[in-house]
Amino acid sequence: MLLLVHLSCKTKSPTALDQGSHLPKDVILGVNTGYFPPLWTDSLQALLAVSSGCSTLRTGLFHHVLTKWGYEKKAQSLLYSQQLGMGPVTGILGYPSPDAADPHQPCPDKPATLFTGLYLPIWDNGANHTPVNDQNAYALYVWQVATACKGLIGVYEVWNEPDAGWGGLKKGQPGNWWDSPPPPCQTGLKAPVFAYIRMLRITYEVIKQADPSALVAVGGLGWPSYLDAICRYSDQPENGQVGAPDFPFPGGAYFDCMSFHAYPHLYALTKTDPISGEKKPNRHSDAALEGIWQRKKELEEVLFHYGFDNIRYPAKSWICSEFNLPRTTIGERFGDEKAQLNFVLKALITAPIHQVSQMHLYALADALLPPDQDPEFGFMGLYPPLDTIAPGKPIGNLLVSALKWYSQTLDGYTLDMPGTCALNLPQTVDGAVFSHITGKKALVLWAKTREDLQENVRVLLPVPAQLQSRQWQCFRFEPLMPIDTSGQMLQLTACPAVWKQLDSW
Repeated sequence: MLLLVHLSCKTKSPTALDQGSHLPKDVILGVNTGYFPPLWTDSLQALLAVSSGCSTLRTGLFHHVLTKWGYEKKAQSLLYSQQLGMGPVTGILGYPSPDAADPHQPCPDKPATLFTGLYLPIWDNGANHTPVNDQNAYALYVWQVATACKGLIGVYEVWNEPDAGWGGLKKGQPGNWWDSPPPPCQTGLKAPVFAYIRMLRITYEVIKQADPSALVAVGGLGWPSYLDAICRYSDQPENGQVGAPDFPFPGGAYFDCMSFHAYPHLYALTKTDPISGEKKPNRHSDAALEGIWQRKKELEEVLFHYGFDNIRYPAKSWICSEFNLPRTTIGERFGDEKAQLNFVLKALITAPIHQVSQMHLYALADALLPPDQDPEFGFMGLYPPLDTIAPGKPIGNLLVSALKWYSQTLDGYTLDMPGTCALNLPQTVDGAVFSHITGKKALVLWAKTREDLQENVRVLLPVPAQLQSRQWQCFRFEPLMPIDTSGQMLQLTACPAVWKQLDSW
């Protein structure tokens, strides 16, 4: 059992129940970096990300790495990222070095990734020259990261996918995570959800004192049922009971940013036949797009249920810290380069509509993964495996060219929600309106995919009212064979195209 010691604190600790912190509303394109020794340093990966059209990144702040290579070295690479013009970086906390790891292992086959002294007091009033209790290894680690990287990290994620496992059972089904705590050995953390809430609490208290402008996020969740468990239990180590003096609040009090992961090829690319009830493949980019925002909606409904609606409690900021489709099919796992490209562009364009502030692609580079580790994830990179390439200018996959086109074409534009709502598009077309600081508009439109394995769709759309009586220029990433429409119709494909206004309103 975990040792429970009375928790002490100098003053009333802040919580996300009474204060909210928010990221800029403009969507920032990010990418997950990796580990490619010895030549591809964090700084070189950041430079490569910027040259690929990305404006921020998601990087590991792992304890076992920082204790080996130094906190200051990581801070220097983050400062370089900032000097490149990158927006708020997302950093992943966790993963202790062996001497800081809790020896208690709930799951015989896989170790938990908890720190020693997790339930010791967080603060000790300045003993050992730090405000945190040095015997609480996690609190000390978070303090060291936050002080070394102050102003360089915008979002601190607590672990990565603590809910990785099977949380898809519905309420009432045996073993579901809605009606009882997720069994530790069914989760990625391999520890009770109460311990995860404890880490959220420590992170929130320490970060808000060391770097108040930074946000604290859950670690890229995928299952609404795990989020529900976070919101209904406290960090009380035995049963997560809420309301005791030392454990007054549920986990929703200890994060202000909701981070989620979405890989639609795993759950969204089938549809049910209305006559037979049979599930049939539905593998195309707009089905994937619907999948990512359906996942966000399901998670958001949990937060609304627990009052995080800007009425009872402050609403959470949102980031998607991992998303993508594979560019190749492996076994029964669908992948296609054209579908990937179309899906990524559509996700970036629609993210501000869904109030998601950051979209982090997985990943900067491919990786060769064994068959038992979801090998299709090794074919999502912007570049070939960097550990096989010397630093310089590696040749990127097709998606890199598309991201550069996207970032250059819509540079300086932000979502115009009233204009988007006024588009009144037919069911065969989707898109959005963006505005430049100069007042000029941009329309982004595409023909919606509807059939399995079909990205080669084309729709002729009557010129929308927004494009009439103005001068516009069309920008396409995908080449298009001309069709004589006498200027009365727009030619749309599944790849988004941009019409930019040349004169002002």
